[in-house]
Amino acid sequence: MARHGIDVSVLCPGPVDTDIVTNTRLSDGGAGVALRDDLVPAVEAFLRSGPGVDAVGEMVVAGIESRSPWIFTGEEIRPHLEQRRAALLDSSRSAG
Repeated sequence: MARHGIDVSVLCPGPVDTDIVTNTRLSDGGAGVALRDDLVPAVEAFLRSGPGVDAVGEMVVAGIESRSPWIFTGEEIRPHLEQRRAALLDSSRSAG
């Protein structure tokens, strides 16, 4: 797509400090994901550990303006990315 002047940036968010849990629980539940009551405090604390929505918005704008292919909001997902990378490389070894 770059040869056509089209850049793509992928947002890979970790926790973001939002009221998504409260808002989802207050909605009609049609599109929401059920969350057990005993998990709500831990999930809310995890989300509060991340940057706020305005900061994430600034990260997204900066990433797009710098033509970054990947936009990360924090380091929290790094271990998960490393696990997926290892699994991807392992699967390529077994294919060849």
